[in-house]
Amino acid sequence: MKTKKMNPTNSTFRRQPTAWACSGALLLALACPSAYAVQDCEFKGQHINTSYGSQTAGKTGMVLCKDRDSGKTEREYELRDGKSIGLSRYFRDGKRVKEFTVTANGPHEGLEREWTVNGQLVQEFTNVNGHIRGLRRQWFDDGRPRKVEWVAGNESGSDRDSDSAAVEYHAGSGQLATLRCGPKPLLAPHVDDAKLCGFNAPSTVNTYSYKGEVRKTSVLVAGVEQKATTFFGMGQPELEEELLQQGTQKRETYYAAEGGKRREKLWDVSGRPALLLREAEFHASGTLIAERNYQLVVADANGKIARQKVWDESGKLVSDDELFEDGSRKAYSR
Repeated sequence: MKTKKMNPTNSTFRRQPTAWACSGALLLALACPSAYAVQDCEFKGQHINTSYGSQTAGKTGMVLCKDRDSGKTEREYELRDGKSIGLSRYFRDGKRVKEFTVTANGPHEGLEREWTVNGQLVQEFTNVNGHIRGLRRQWFDDGRPRKVEWVAGNESGSDRDSDSAAVEYHAGSGQLATLRCGPKPLLAPHVDDAKLCGFNAPSTVNTYSYKGEVRKTSVLVAGVEQKATTFFGMGQPELEEELLQQGTQKRETYYAAEGGKRREKLWDVSGRPALLLREAEFHASGTLIAERNYQLVVADANGKIARQKVWDESGKLVSDDELFEDGSRKAYSR
């Protein structure tokens, strides 16, 4: 008995996973289809099995793939001389949810967009050789702004931190959640970061928690945070930061939740990494109980202790020592 050979061009195709539909954080939020949905694909109205290179060889045009059970479009992509190059779209319930362009060697290039199944644009950015560069905008499902960001250089590298800018908003309230200023205004016309970041005049900006409470108040000049106060949930100061000595030093003051200064640090921020100059501890009563001073002639961010003073809870000086690299010390006073 002879076995009947199946024609790969007929309506029976190999089951192909549709993992493409679940790539990306925004698409993960959508209901992901079965990993074993069956797709039927066609090219210029003719059935085609994209698993066989012989059926795509030399072809130029759009390939359309539909879910066999529902008949809804799931994927559409461009062939150029038999290779997947150019426009690519993905669909959910027959609605476009993602669109981008693929280069000959694989990376995405140019404008990329993502939508909800209701047609709301939720993300838009530009790819350069597979990396996000320039302006990236995100929206909530109701169309209100979620995040506006300028991406410069490698996203995981220092270039992003020093040359990028971003604002992020809370859902519902639309209040400012985070602000990161760049070296110059970068987000216009979508966000007036020239005003927010104090490029034209000093600016005072509040950012909020998801509960609507003021989380941080910052004073900015030319994109640089001059002074900032971070608050506990009940509105009490948690951390105060302030630039001193024309921006070459930074003081950090930490508070207890019940109130009262508990720690203080002074940094040299004139270079990188920042170097710790002094740190002090305070009793709940407010009296100084410990102080350490650090040298600057070190290579690490922690420094080496040059002189150490310790007070008891009453404010009486207990010890005042000069410290040396070999661990020995010399008393200034007792």
